[in-house]
Amino acid sequence: MASHAKRPKIGDGPEMNPLPDFLQWCKTVGLVLCDKVRVSKEGTVAEFGMLATDNIEEGEVLFTVPRSALLHQDTTEVSVLLEKERSSLQSPSGWVPLLLALLYEYTSPQSRWRPYLSLWTDFKTLDHPMFWSKEERDRLLRATGVPEAVDADLANIQREYTDVVLPFVAKHPDLWDPDTHTLELYTQLVAFRHGLQVGGRPANTSRVLCMSEEEFSEFKDNEGWEEDEDEDISLSFSNEGLSGLKASWKWLIHGAARLTLRSYGEEAPGVKSDQELMEDRVAFAGLSSRRRNALQVRCGQKSILHRLMELTGS
Repeated sequence: MASHAKRPKIGDGPEMNPLPDFLQWCKTVGLVLCDKVRVSKEGTVAEFGMLATDNIEEGEVLFTVPRSALLHQDTTEVSVLLEKERSSLQSPSGWVPLLLALLYEYTSPQSRWRPYLSLWTDFKTLDHPMFWSKEERDRLLRATGVPEAVDADLANIQREYTDVVLPFVAKHPDLWDPDTHTLELYTQLVAFRHGLQVGGRPANTSRVLCMSEEEFSEFKDNEGWEEDEDEDISLSFSNEGLSGLKASWKWLIHGAARLTLRSYGEEAPGVKSDQELMEDRVAFAGLSSRRRNALQVRCGQKSILHRLMELTGS
């Protein structure tokens, strides 16, 4: 086996103190942090995050990252090869070249991004729903759309890895190794890079459903909307714009929100009980981190749905 394939993953060997190394690396590459923020694990949602230490004015720059410090397929050590083999790395997601760069840099002790990547010795500590069991996702995130999105993502990731990534890795054993650059690590890097991508264009869908026969005929003839019309749709679905929608649009949105709320398996009082649980610090602290995260997602979504019903009820 070639030398690179034997390199240990980050986290092997002596214990590291990653934050000071990362902050020193920031100075080295010219990444500037505003003195009103700091990087910490305390008070963040998952692992390291940026926290405000002072009042921040609107428009104030919090950090500046030079383009040369960005990690992507054009800056990685293997950029020439990825560009040369670009045609063989095509996939529906379009992320394969970037993920191959991440696979390489994450497991390379010589990576110039090692101080940054060392902040995450195990991506599972981010506790992304992708790493939960299917039973947990279905039970804790029922009706949120997250379980279905994760199931689809996992199926697509496995297909992409098997059909595109693995054959490419096998062709270049001096740079990648199937025993190191596994489907599990690939999945973790997908979650790390861009997380879940759910949803579509509900505003466009709603507009089509509410069209008269004449409006739909014009829509087909024009093959969609102009860019400025697309912006108008987005404004229409703001809190301010909802009140001015056509009655047919309001009726559709109100009904969809009501049906979605029912899919949670509880009526309106359920939102209040969720809210009460979140506000009860003792009870909330006693929940597992996954239960807390799921509760926040469910309560947030239901609050939005109730607000939609209020704005479209007349």
